[in-house]
Amino acid sequence: MKKRVLILLMLAAIWTLGSWWYYTCKIKGFCSSNKTLTTAGAIGTASTAIPAVAEATQKEEKVTEINEEAKTESEEKESQTTDNTSSAEPKETIDSDGDGLTDDEEAVLKTNPNKTDSDGDGIPDNEEVGDEPGAAIDTDGDGIINALDEDDDNDTLPTLLEGAINTNPLEKDTDGDSIDDVTEVGDNTGAPLDTDNDKLINAIDPDDDNDGLTTLDEIALKTNPLKKDTDGDGIEDADEIGEKIVNPKDSDEDGIIDALDNNHSPKAEVIVAEEKSPEEPEVEKAAQDEKAAEDEVAVETVKTISTTSIQGSRLYFPFRGAEPKLSKSAANYFAKVAKWLEESTDNKITLTGHTDSIGGKAANKRLGLKRAEIIKKMLIKQGAPKNQIKLDSKGESKPIKSNKTEKGRKKNRRVELTPSAKSATTK
Repeated sequence: MKKRVLILLMLAAIWTLGSWWYYTCKIKGFCSSNKTLTTAGAIGTASTAIPAVAEATQKEEKVTEINEEAKTESEEKESQTTDNTSSAEPKETIDSDGDGLTDDEEAVLKTNPNKTDSDGDGIPDNEEVGDEPGAAIDTDGDGIINALDEDDDNDTLPTLLEGAINTNPLEKDTDGDSIDDVTEVGDNTGAPLDTDNDKLINAIDPDDDNDGLTTLDEIALKTNPLKKDTDGDGIEDADEIGEKIVNPKDSDEDGIIDALDNNHSPKAEVIVAEEKSPEEPEVEKAAQDEKAAEDEVAVETVKTISTTSIQGSRLYFPFRGAEPKLSKSAANYFAKVAKWLEESTDNKITLTGHTDSIGGKAANKRLGLKRAEIIKKMLIKQGAPKNQIKLDSKGESKPIKSNKTEKGRKKNRRVELTPSAKSATTK
């Protein structure tokens, strides 16, 4: 009985091992072909099958480990490929304030990515930065780029203010007259200086006093660019400078140009015209005592058909003198006029000033009167009663020669002396 049980148990064990082998080797394929497990009915055969099963299990675990490593490596390569593809694609550009500069560029420039005008000067950041954000514009070279600089040209006038008054915020001297904008604007930036009141402020006006000479020329000549008449002699700078700015007039040749010299003594000559009739004078030259010096008044006398013993005369001012001197012959003539005026309060003279056409009409009117006043002072020094001398000015309105030539203009720059007296019957 016991033997039968033992045999059954052995058969069961062999069956079990055979089933495991079949599953492992035939179905799973873990067993090599040269290590086939045999079930030829002996217990010794079963004992050799157990190491084979262990070896097969180890191989299965190793294959699983290799497969997992291969899968992990494949996933890593796929991840790297995805990252490389992602980095090759362009990044999205963001411009929060829409000023043409990306937020990344503004971060580098330190401008405000949320404001189109970081420094609040009225000029957008992209205009002040320029075409190359990597080399942003810095006009005054102070290390602060224009987009962050409230005074781009460093002239102490804020860029915002310069935009309001129409000066150039990138130039210290907008009108190029060698005077900085801040000086020409003045202390009251709310009301910039406009010397000549022509609605063009000095900072952008090439001729601040409107005298016909540019401010730049006046600085070179050392005349006052803010005054039409620098030396205050009643004659505007432009008239005293003459037509050649590079060679301004110096009548007395003392090294001081007329525009700066209020005591220059130019040459002048007096020509007395004989009157053929009150309407048509006839000129007859008389002998002249001496040739007048260049800085003296020369006189020429003639007989006139009139009730007075004094001839009319013309005094020419070729160089617009402020106080011309008298030659001996001129002094004698003025002495006769003064004596004649002293003889009777009815004896009177009229001094009428004339000019050429250079300059404005109003200025020439004043200039003609100024010349008449000069002659009046000469006569008063000779003893003439001032109440018997009348002054008048025709300015440029009564030329006697063409103003197109210097010779003609010289003739037109004159003072005419006209005597008058009451007749005996009138008395």
